[in-house]
Amino acid sequence: MIRYVKGVFLSALLIVTFSLHAEDLPYLNTVQQLEFGELMGFTGSCSLDYDSKILTDNGGSLCPFSGVRYGEPGKYLIVANFNADVEVQITSHTANGDGILYTPSGIFRVHGEPDIPIIADQKQTISSGTTGVITILLGGTLTLTANKAFDTTFTVTTEQGIIFNEVD
Repeated sequence: MIRYVKGVFLSALLIVTFSLHAEDLPYLNTVQQLEFGELMGFTGSCSLDYDSKILTDNGGSLCPFSGVRYGEPGKYLIVANFNADVEVQITSHTANGDGILYTPSGIFRVHGEPDIPIIADQKQTISSGTTGVITILLGGTLTLTANKAFDTTFTVTTEQGIIFNEVD
């Protein structure tokens, strides 16, 4: 009888705890910021592979020593209710006067399911699966359309470009 009461109490406690946090779902957790590394500041373009971490020069002089340098792909987690459909859109950064273009590429990963390629700027519905966690592995293409001073630091905040919500 005591085991049954303990089990019921523990189950009730877990349900209440989850219910209290369910109001805060879904949310985004940044595990690793997307990093292209040091760039030259000259016009050009380079791509970061989300899997191999290799930087590839696409023309111009933005990414020195491409192919032998590595960047750091972004890793983000969307934590949602279990088995919930989550609408996710990974948006591009357009040159809104700053001369910086960013086009995302990568995958959505859900435990036990095949990886889903990211389609930039398109809403995609992803099931959060039995864990409630959608992992986003993010690389992409960075383009500089105007030269920057050598001491310039510029950042494209990818978290602002990850738009998500649970759908019914």
